[in-house]
Amino acid sequence: MADFEYTNPTVGHSTNTWGDQLNVILDILKAHPGIKVVADATAKEAYTPLIGQVVYQQSNNTLYKYTGVTWEEIGGGGSAVSSIWGGM
Repeated sequence: MADFEYTNPTVGHSTNTWGDQLNVILDILKAHPGIKVVADATAKEAYTPLIGQVVYQQSNNTLYKYTGVTWEEIGGGGSAVSSIWGGM
């Protein structure tokens, strides 16, 4: 989970601040699910990812991971990815 760059709650801190810190972490995780599904390259480029975000592009049946600069292909174009997604 280091790719999401969130701050862990401070051990021994006051009970009031842990809730705020955990809410920030949960908001990040909700906004950037483990794998985002996009229709095509245009939709992929329009998406604002975090470093390490994984995107499944349906138009070419390919998985990409965001490196912080660009999208790196991590699998696809064949039955291997299709079988992961149940033939999407």
